[in-house]
Amino acid sequence: MPDFAFTLQQLSDLQDSLVAQLRESPDSSVALNRKRDVDAAIAALQLCAAHGIHGNATVTKLPMTQTSTPSSEYRLVEDHETDDPQTWTEVVVNDEPIRPTPWTLLVDP
Repeated sequence: MPDFAFTLQQLSDLQDSLVAQLRESPDSSVALNRKRDVDAAIAALQLCAAHGIHGNATVTKLPMTQTSTPSSEYRLVEDHETDDPQTWTEVVVNDEPIRPTPWTLLVDP
């Protein structure tokens, strides 16, 4: 599982450098934009590390539902090794069923 430790340390060092630049020149929009970019990169890598997501992960974006009515939705179900939908159960996390929306990203690390 990737932890990105080396890269996160490099980005942290760059972040510290940019903070120092901003202390010297608080009006530097270039340094501020670079710091924001580095902050976002650190957060993204930390998220990936926490969930074991690497650069070769498969990402699938759900399309719009085929039925365009307010009550049509996706549901995540476990099929219990059967093709009979009557035996399927909906996946529940934190006491809430998983109901992805169109454009939800599914990540297979």
